[in-house]
Amino acid sequence: MAKKKRKSLFSFIKNKNWNEYWSTSISQVNPDTGNSVVRGYRLCDMIESKMSFAEMVYLVIRGELPDDKQRKMVDALLCSIGDYGFNSMVTVPGRTIVSASPDSPIPGIAAGILSLGRTYVSPQFAGELLESAYQQMKAENLSAEEVAEKVVSSYLDRGEAVPGLGHPYYRDADLRAESLLKVQDELGLIGEYSGIYEAIRKAAEVKIGREISLNWPARVACIGAELGFTPVEITGIAVLGYTPALVAHISEELRDGVPLRIVPPHMQQYTGVGERDLPEQYIKKS
Repeated sequence: MAKKKRKSLFSFIKNKNWNEYWSTSISQVNPDTGNSVVRGYRLCDMIESKMSFAEMVYLVIRGELPDDKQRKMVDALLCSIGDYGFNSMVTVPGRTIVSASPDSPIPGIAAGILSLGRTYVSPQFAGELLESAYQQMKAENLSAEEVAEKVVSSYLDRGEAVPGLGHPYYRDADLRAESLLKVQDELGLIGEYSGIYEAIRKAAEVKIGREISLNWPARVACIGAELGFTPVEITGIAVLGYTPALVAHISEELRDGVPLRIVPPHMQQYTGVGERDLPEQYIKKS
């Protein structure tokens, strides 16, 4: 799908017309009742309804209520990251921040979320790869296998790792990705996007010369694309999925943790120059 051209600030200034400078199709507050209206539905009605959190997430992001398959898939996505204790790059910064700033849990939660990125949790880059490969496949009338060959060769020729492949703990298969794949298959949501990433995985195996699995971010990216989410949107859903673990760790740290966390001395390794005197010209003369 072609991206909508964004308006520039310059165009508003030039035309001296600020209509639609701040506009949204997501929600508004009814000035007469004070009720928030989200995607056309009154928030209070949603609160008092049988709507699940997964359904609300889908509605707010996609604009319409999900069908049963979409709801179940989003629910599985939100449950699929759980927690990884101190093996997580999210837990340690979050707990460290609140150990030094115990007045509020928010800085710690924010610090944990800010640590999500290319090398941990975020499906954004796998999603962008998939989106680009899909567009190239359609534009050049290629098969999934042909575009996969081009994609993998492009990454390896640049000396870059292909996003979404392999995991340091799950050497044979990412168990979380496998579980999501089962749900995806049961719901009949394995489509063209998933086929492209599978072809990319196989092409990488051939070129690298060993077995490689799709990791959790890649599977989430596939599911997101099949559901119509953009890479940015499915990344946000991944963040939502990890947030409960962050809340639990921050709460535990504030209750039971050690104030002012440091790196223990036996874990520190100094690799700089040895202790030395300042040059003579820096010494103050008495």
